[in-house]
Amino acid sequence: MRLYESMFLVDNTRARGDLEGVMAELREMVERAGGEVVNCDKWDERKLAYEISGQRRGTYILCHWNGPPTASARVERQCRLSSLVLRVLNVVDEDGVEVVKPREEPAHYGAQASGRDRDRDQGRPARNQERPGSTGKGREARGSRH
Repeated sequence: MRLYESMFLVDNTRARGDLEGVMAELREMVERAGGEVVNCDKWDERKLAYEISGQRRGTYILCHWNGPPTASARVERQCRLSSLVLRVLNVVDEDGVEVVKPREEPAHYGAQASGRDRDRDQGRPARNQERPGSTGKGREARGSRH
């Protein structure tokens, strides 16, 4: 069994009228394909960039579900046959549904350059120092080249 993440774009008028019924229908599609829904949430309601099946607005619903490798294709097929779902995107969710804790950065993050960068920069002046042979006046002193 794999964990999948599916983003369903559904008919906005039906989702606004009966969101629980729409989610139940999506859960049923996944279960008919051999999957088991972990969670299903309304993500957002948006104006579409272009009209899809006569709809200018759509509701995005994000579902995580477990299923065999063949279930993803079955869910996509059922969505194509459904008048409720305008578009669907299924991906294998490799990092899972759990809340991921942010990594703790070292105290001097980025302070130590790798050995290769250190060797490359050796002997170069720092960015805030003048380079040999420069006037130190920048572009303004040279005039514009328009």
